[in-house]
Amino acid sequence: MRKVGIMLSVLALIASSCGQTTKKPTAKNGITVEEVQETVVEQEKSNSMVNQLFDIEKIDSVKYFALKRNADSQKIALEKIDDLEQAKKMLTGRVIWGKYDDEAQKMVEDKQGKYVYKIEFRDGKTISYDYPEFEFIAYFPQEDVLFIAGEHYSPMICNLTTGEETDEVGDPENRCYSPSKQYRFNEYYSGQVDIYFIQEKSEEKYKTIIELDLSVDSELNKLMGSVPVESFADVFWQSDTILNFVALCYFYEGNKYEKFYYQLILK
Repeated sequence: MRKVGIMLSVLALIASSCGQTTKKPTAKNGITVEEVQETVVEQEKSNSMVNQLFDIEKIDSVKYFALKRNADSQKIALEKIDDLEQAKKMLTGRVIWGKYDDEAQKMVEDKQGKYVYKIEFRDGKTISYDYPEFEFIAYFPQEDVLFIAGEHYSPMICNLTTGEETDEVGDPENRCYSPSKQYRFNEYYSGQVDIYFIQEKSEEKYKTIIELDLSVDSELNKLMGSVPVESFADVFWQSDTILNFVALCYFYEGNKYEKFYYQLILK
């Protein structure tokens, strides 16, 4: 009878444990270990994708400047309107200017205002602002691009025809085109750091294919030798598949800047 009692107790314990839900071990912020592992795998896949898009080779300054002497001009000269009153006339009915009404506690239309109250794009999209966030910087009529900026020069750069915004439009004055104009190096200042990216032309539009992340732990920086890059000091296309650039690096030890020269080779 004692053996039977023991067996019944064991079976009861097994049945009880089967009815309970196994609790997954968790990491910080309530995220499970499995979720963390999945994130790491996805990041590794992303890094592998970057490696599939381009290679990086280090070159010396002599080669860099020799190649640059033979490179054609790679910037497109655009008409730039930086006079606010002139721009207002050109943008009548598409950009509504305004000021902040303290009593109403909101933005209101004011033709004499310097802040953007509302933008009406040709594709039907509309953007409006409740606060005086953005002031006029420039208008590029050839591309129908409006450049406005907020505090610390944080930009809002938009194509008024297509509805594309900063991350796709970039700064029209700083673009650098490959010889056939199939690709372009693009950038803009975010208000804190410079943002760099490479775009490819498709159906008359440029779409971003590579984001050039300069942070120390980025895949691009690892391919460059893990140097403390602050910015690109110069760039030019050698061909449709080779972008040459100068990385400006700051070394805390010694408190000095150094330049390193590279080629980014599209695969």
